[in-house]
Amino acid sequence: MKALKRLIIFLIVVALALAFLKYAIPVVFPKVESVSEETVTLNKTDESLFTLNRERLSDDELLLYESLLSRIASFETEFKLDTKDSKQAMKVYDAVIADHPEYYWLSYVSISAYQKGSSIIISPYISEDMDSVKANYAKLKALSDELLSETESMSNYEKALYFHNYLIDNTSYDSSSAYDVTAGGGVLERGQYMPSVNAYGALCLNKAICSGYACAYQMLLNMSGIPCSRVKGTGFENSGAVGHEWNILCLDGEWYYTDVTWDDPVADDGSEGHEYDYFCINDAELNKTHSINEGELIKPCSATGYNYFVYNGLYFESYSFESVRPVIENGISGGAVRLKFSSKEEADKALSDLIDNYKLWEIDGVSESVSYGVDSTGERLAIFFK
Repeated sequence: MKALKRLIIFLIVVALALAFLKYAIPVVFPKVESVSEETVTLNKTDESLFTLNRERLSDDELLLYESLLSRIASFETEFKLDTKDSKQAMKVYDAVIADHPEYYWLSYVSISAYQKGSSIIISPYISEDMDSVKANYAKLKALSDELLSETESMSNYEKALYFHNYLIDNTSYDSSSAYDVTAGGGVLERGQYMPSVNAYGALCLNKAICSGYACAYQMLLNMSGIPCSRVKGTGFENSGAVGHEWNILCLDGEWYYTDVTWDDPVADDGSEGHEYDYFCINDAELNKTHSINEGELIKPCSATGYNYFVYNGLYFESYSFESVRPVIENGISGGAVRLKFSSKEEADKALSDLIDNYKLWEIDGVSESVSYGVDSTGERLAIFFK
């Protein structure tokens, strides 16, 4: 009876754990030998690649990690881990799934787990047949390889920005799936298929919710050699607090957050465009609109050098017409300019002087018809030229 109770409690913990997965890194589409029940040929991951979850495992857990990784890459549907410790098995399973978003069919699915002899058997509820999984996996790999070839000569900053913009240009937010995931507590029910939660949905079907954007971005950056992981928490919008997911990445040894989902807005008129408010921001910037779930694996983010506004000369500690004028002049031909200030007070000064005092129209090339907007923090000003 006690054993049965322990099993029931374990299954409940498994379901809850999947609703709050902690994420990390490397994305390689490995060529893996087939694996039998008795013998596992380890497919060692490239240890030069960064993985937040993998690096916290013990030596014994690393062996389980590599064994599980090989089995997943071989398209097995049930995974045997040589341990009697159910907590250890789930820790390893979560680490692999978090580190490898390319195995899209295992993202956000319910699982069952049970002990068999000296092993723990983990059985995910995969909603597709494995022939479909293999075909879709091949599509995801082909598209990823194509994108990697297009960015081969770019710097890491340029790659991070390119993939950010690619996802915005080619992915639409799936509001219907977002509602279903929220209603389901963050985990898909057995037999439920919702590709918008994973990298395949974002890249190959062009629809995603925040987890799909984050999985795709993590995968592409890690395949490019840029350390990137996923972070779960809460986003604070005008409509209130919502469960959310975004990325943490490393450029030149310094860590930043990027929220591709929130940089892919849909305007009131239905039009879409690029935003960069959440591209390579630090802790101070993130905390104004996001909170991180307790227990998430993160790194301190204090740098500003690769923040989009700082890097592109669009950031101002204080407002003066003379300082922003050349930036606005350069933005007219592109149809828009985005400025960031150190505080809401400085942004208010800019808005008052440029719009209320008509200073904007002292700049050659500015037409009479201009629209503008201010972000939720009040620190970023966007001006659109018609």
